Amino acid sequence: MFYFHFEDGAAILDRDGVDLDGTAAAHAEAVATLADILRDGEVNALWDGKPLRLWVTDQPNGLGQTLFAIHITATGAVQEEGASHNVANLGQARREKSADQFPLLRRAQSSR
Repeated sequence: MFYFHFEDGAAILDRDGVDLDGTAAAHAEAVATLADILRDGEVNALWDGKPLRLWVTDQPNGLGQTLFAIHITATGAVQEEGASHNVANLGQARREKSADQFPLLRRAQSSR
């Protein structure tokens, strides 16, 4: 089992895990999930200078051995007054498709 945890200002800890066919499949799941999160623009804390982090462990709730982690940081980001980096209006259908394909994204969206 692989447990995917996500942090973008606040941590979302995985308590259920995902059964995947090895580390390469877990790498692919992590990259695809982050790609969807970044594409949908739901990373406001990233533009406030806080790193976005996804890490995978061998036990639930962020415990156990960290198998790998991905950190994304934005620098030099200046936000115009009144602007929002949340581009959630990109289409509900795409987000639903993404959530169906990637368990971590589904859990992240349901916890918000």
